[in-house]
Amino acid sequence: VQHTSALLSPSVLLMLRRLLRDLLALATLGACAAARPGGELAVSLLPDNVEGDGLWIVGTAWPIAAQTPAEAFQLPTGIHKWQAKSGCVFDNAPEGGPFTLLVVNFGACDDSSLYEHLRDKLGETQVDGWGVVLPSDSADAHALHLANFETGEPPDFPGTVITVSKNLGDKLKAMSADKLDKAKLNVTRVTQEVTLDTPVHASTVQGHTSTFLYRHAGARAETDRSVTISITPTFGDPDLYVSTCATAEQCLPLAYYDLVERSPGDDVMVVPMVPSKPLVAIVVEAADTTEYTMLLST
Repeated sequence: VQHTSALLSPSVLLMLRRLLRDLLALATLGACAAARPGGELAVSLLPDNVEGDGLWIVGTAWPIAAQTPAEAFQLPTGIHKWQAKSGCVFDNAPEGGPFTLLVVNFGACDDSSLYEHLRDKLGETQVDGWGVVLPSDSADAHALHLANFETGEPPDFPGTVITVSKNLGDKLKAMSADKLDKAKLNVTRVTQEVTLDTPVHASTVQGHTSTFLYRHAGARAETDRSVTISITPTFGDPDLYVSTCATAEQCLPLAYYDLVERSPGDDVMVVPMVPSKPLVAIVVEAADTTEYTMLLST
């Protein structure tokens, strides 16, 4: 039996090896561009209209940048306080769910064990669609979050986990059980609109994102066929994900991005513009907690 390699010349084998290497590189690039990190949220408690800040930790449904409260992503009606005991051990989830569970104490859990305990305990119910709310114990905005559980893969979790600010968390903890039983949380993705030649100063916590939207319209759009995005960090390491689209609904949410820039330090990206896609979704992910200035120019 004659081996296949013996039938191929060394030059052909070399060409095949290079082709395989290039295909692997493209596959790696696609996987990076497909990452879907968590981001900043606006959270409101209904029917009281109490508002606060939050961060998306993990979930199968990614909230849009809603224009009205009716368009917001809603966690299940009925908020139940859920106690984490010493050693990161949880009581059984309440029967009849899914509900939204307000975790009263999770200080004994590190990020990894917290996710595993939440996933396993809720998995025992064989019910999907749970909401889990983790109140921050610090007024420092940078301490609002746990590690982001999103990895770009479909999450192995029967619902949605968010963190909320200490201010909102304290208000939820102080409410009576009867009042919480009738309440629900609206969650929307925070998106900031930006314009050309106007510096934007922002910050993003590690493992999460800030989202911006630019509309390439008016006289400049008739002549300028590209937009340059520059990000200069004061500290930390921001990474840049960008896509162009026809409408805001197509831009946000995004699971895939057209362009990605992950070099350490300053990031600069030239985005080609076409009339059929005048909107630019800009997502800044923090490899490390970062403050930065972003500028769009032509």
